[in-house]
Amino acid sequence: MADQHPVAKVKKGLPVPPKALLFELEYVAVPGRKLYYETLKSVLADKGIALTTALFSRLCVGRPARLFVPQILKMAKKERVSEPKLTEEVKQAMAACFAGAALKPNPALKKLMKAALDDKLRLGAVTCLDEGLAASLITQLGMTELGVRVLPAACDERHAPTVDSWLKLAKNLYVSPACCVAVGTTAVSCRAALAAHMRCVALLDAFTSFQDFGGCDYVVASLDEIPSADIFALLEPKS
Repeated sequence: MADQHPVAKVKKGLPVPPKALLFELEYVAVPGRKLYYETLKSVLADKGIALTTALFSRLCVGRPARLFVPQILKMAKKERVSEPKLTEEVKQAMAACFAGAALKPNPALKKLMKAALDDKLRLGAVTCLDEGLAASLITQLGMTELGVRVLPAACDERHAPTVDSWLKLAKNLYVSPACCVAVGTTAVSCRAALAAHMRCVALLDAFTSFQDFGGCDYVVASLDEIPSADIFALLEPKS
């Protein structure tokens, strides 16, 4: 079968085009989905609603609060709980957990980013956090000095990068999409990266492991499972 992933062609005598490592900020740089689950579970418990891993995975992963809160309230038969107030409470709680001073960067990503810089790759992150919170988070994680470019994405309909999000991030880094490898955490975000003609590594967690990651170059539970050289080799021109 022919390779479905385009790789930038390099003509003899011309400079090698720049390459980039892209990732989802709040779900790859930190264990954001676990934080999200634990925070939401606490908020809902105050309303007498029990949140299970299965329910979170089915209703909340990759979706904004304004879409899943009404469903949770309906399922829990909590008609007296104000939907708008709970939605706002959830959003504020989420922002607070990503602003926590205790957050530490994913050591496997940190190692991969350093290897990427050694190989002259550019670094970029897409996020559904607001611009100020995202800037604060990358500073706290020590990513500012690494030159990580962050792109806040439009996340009104889903909390996952779209094709347009990945493409805009590549454009902001002045890198061809075919010269980018993206680390996504949901089937939706990985399919978007693939549709943008990027190589893709799927990073699973307890809430997404059941999803279909067909088409991805690697599907792993930790970035430590793949040598960085193997990831960057995905971007090497075909002979």
